[in-house]
Amino acid sequence: MPDIVTSRIKVSGDPDSIEQFRREAFSEDFSNDPGNPEIFLDFQRIIPMPENPGEGAQLWRAENWGTTQNSWGFQEIGRSGNTWRFKIETAYDVPVPVCHRLVDAFGLSLNLVSIHEGNKFAVRGEWKGGKNWVKRFSASADIEREVHGFHFYPEQPVYERIDAAIDAELNDLLIDEALSNAERLAISRVILNLAQARQLLQVNPQT
Repeated sequence: MPDIVTSRIKVSGDPDSIEQFRREAFSEDFSNDPGNPEIFLDFQRIIPMPENPGEGAQLWRAENWGTTQNSWGFQEIGRSGNTWRFKIETAYDVPVPVCHRLVDAFGLSLNLVSIHEGNKFAVRGEWKGGKNWVKRFSASADIEREVHGFHFYPEQPVYERIDAAIDAELNDLLIDEALSNAERLAISRVILNLAQARQLLQVNPQT
């Protein structure tokens, strides 16, 4: 079993381009359950591997996809207007070359934050308007929370675990450029209500 890297991805663009990306860059895997196929971001459809790669399949994938296997573990986070958020899992590393290619192929912008399952490293990148950058750095609890939406320790009270599980999602929604003012206000009220509930629980914490 390879080391797993989880990537939280946000693609932005006009709705037609996002829909084209959904249609043309994803495939269905019927191997586990023929009646309920798993959707995955198919690197083969973005950067096709030749039938007989001279240097061997794994080496070719590592050089051209940035990882030795296709992706798995697709999880949709949400779609709103001109943005779509989802997670994928990959083997050992982040598929940086795939991100480069799909941005060019579908006319999208892309933001990515990734973390290694053993917290060995983290990666952040942005592809927008031809100004692309990728940064590799040490993993942290903050990055784990940003990618997975939670991070807690066994000794933490229940209310802190709940906060950790939902704060990242709410704040991620709040910065969505496609939101209306009314939607931003509604999310802000939810965050405020959570802060008030947190204060009450800290007065009389329930563990």
